[in-house]
Order: sequence, then C-alpha cells, then structure tokens
Amino acid sequence: MEDTVMETRDLFNRVSLTTTRDETRLRWVLPGLLQHTVGLIVGAGGIGKSFLALQLAADLATGCATLPGLFGPQVLADDQLTWGGLRVAGVFAEDPEPILAERLQAWFRRAAVMPGADPRLIEKHLDHNLFLTTASRPPIWWDVSGRQVLRPGPAYDELTRLAQVHDLLILDPLSLFHTGDENDNMAMTLVMNHFNEVARQYQCTIILLHHIAKSSRGSQDSRDVGRGAVAITNRTRWVWWLREPGEGQQTGTKKRKPQIPSDVWLQLVPQKINYPGMGVVGQQWLQRLKDRGGVLACVDNPLTEPKKPRPAPTLSSRTGTKGVKQNSGKRSGRKQDPKKQDTTTEADADR
Repeated sequence: MEDTVMETRDLFNRVSLTTTRDETRLRWVLPGLLQHTVGLIVGAGGIGKSFLALQLAADLATGCATLPGLFGPQVLADDQLTWGGLRVAGVFAEDPEPILAERLQAWFRRAAVMPGADPRLIEKHLDHNLFLTTASRPPIWWDVSGRQVLRPGPAYDELTRLAQVHDLLILDPLSLFHTGDENDNMAMTLVMNHFNEVARQYQCTIILLHHIAKSSRGSQDSRDVGRGAVAITNRTRWVWWLREPGEGQQTGTKKRKPQIPSDVWLQLVPQKINYPGMGVVGQQWLQRLKDRGGVLACVDNPLTEPKKPRPAPTLSSRTGTKGVKQNSGKRSGRKQDPKKQDTTTEADADR
C-alpha cells in the first residue's frame, strides 16, 4: 500500500514501533527530572533556593553527594540516573560574584569531609564541569511591543551557547530572564514554550528558580505554588517546593509540639512529578548549617518525638508478674475500699 503519511519532520517527529525497536532507556538528571526537559524549584524569597541550586549543581558536576537524602542509595547505584560528571552552568541574576564564591567554598568544605571524598578530585571536577556566573545582560526574551509578543533579548545568544556545551542549565530567578506579564497565561505559555524548545533543541536540561505565590505560604496541599500565571507550572513536568515547616506540622490538634526555627529547618517537597519513575523521593527535611557557611544537609524529621522505652516490670507493680502474688491491700491491715477497686484492664495486664 502506498504510504500516505505526510512528511512533517520539521514540526513533528513520528513515534512508531519501527523507529523504537531498540529499547529506549530514560535518563534522569535529578530524581523524577527527565533529561532535556524543564523543571522548577519554587520557594519564598530568601528561603535558600539559590544555595540549594548551587549545591545540587556542584553535587552533579562532581558526583559528591552532599545531599544524599535527595537521591537515596538505590538511585545513586542505578546507572539510569546521570550521576557525576555532568557539565552544569548556573546563572544567578540576584547574587554578586563574591556571594557565589563564598557559597562554593562552603560547599567544597562540606564535600571534602564526606565519606570517601577526594578533595583533589573534587576540585578537578569543579574546574572542568561547573560554570557559575551572574547575569550581566538579562533578559533572554524581551517584550518589545508591550503586547506580549516576545523576541530574543540581549542574553539569548549567551543562553544558547551555554545550552550547547552543558548538560544542565540553572537560571535564577525566572522573573529576571523575561519582560512578559507574569500574571498573563498567554505570555507565560510563550516564555515556557521557549525554554522547552531550547531544552529540546540543544539537548540540555533546564531548571528555573521561581518565587512562591503569597497565597501558598503556610499551605500544605496547593499544587500551583508558583507566583503568577498557572502556565508556569503547567508547562513543566517537575516542581520541587522549598518551604519552611508548615503550621500543620508544627502543632497537632490535641498535643502541641515545640516550635522549631525556620531559619535552620526547611522542607523540600516534590510538588509535581509527572514522570514518577525511578529516582523519585519523598519529602525531605533540610538543615541549614550556619557554622559551615549556610550549606544545607539532609536530616531526619526534627519534629518526630523519640519513642520512650517501656519501663521494666517490678515486684511492686500493681499488676504483678507471673509467680508473684498481687498486692490486695490486706497486708497493710487496712480494708480495701470497694469504691476504689482495682480497675486494671486485661490490656494493661498484658503490657
């Protein structure tokens, strides 16, 4: 039969059994973040998104996991996760060079004392694989007409050059790399489409850092946590939310738990994972190590109360033990008040 399928290779790539006979293995940059896609890290201003992004970038560029709780031993051992040796570029538009240098030094001091770490090898990988810079000429896309018609801006060529030679590109924050109306869904759809096209065309994963919506602060269940139009989160397939401990987790309905300082303890929540394959992790607690330059560390839930050990039974216990006669109150010479009879239940006696 004559093939009547139209040639539309410029717009569409056809997927069929014939073209996919060889097994296609998914590749991951971070747990749940597929290669050559766009992801978001959202959080309130000043909460630590930039430091977290820099720390993740250095971990991936060197293979030294200073945040092992975000990956887990099974993920680190699986070759489907692109772990270590990635070429990573981070463009931080809000932080000056001295701050970036200070944070990188703090990360290196932390990495150098991790189990099995080789400081010389780590430094070599950093110099070869990690490129950190400030944004000297944003934005990437410019609204020249005021009608949400975006055109390449002054930094567009620099972005494409970075995407061509790096596996992962981190841009912080999203709002400084475009001039579109952040609350306009059509404008933000165009912006996010442009980022997705760059990721696809240049085979480079992109992580955008974005501020949180004011209405999401303190919320535990909101899905569109990012500020502005919902198109920002809708056009991504991976969102991590860095937040302070929520009120619902600091206090219980019956028993009040102690407050913890939000400048020390943070939560990293996988808010949106469209491809929940290998490598997806759950909610992770982080601690900011102030005595080590503010570097983040994965920790256990600080609100979990340790279980109290059950006291060992004694001869004077009311319930008694096997072979020990219970105290009925007769030895003291006093008659037991029937109104104060022993109300010990069988469940208590079994303890």
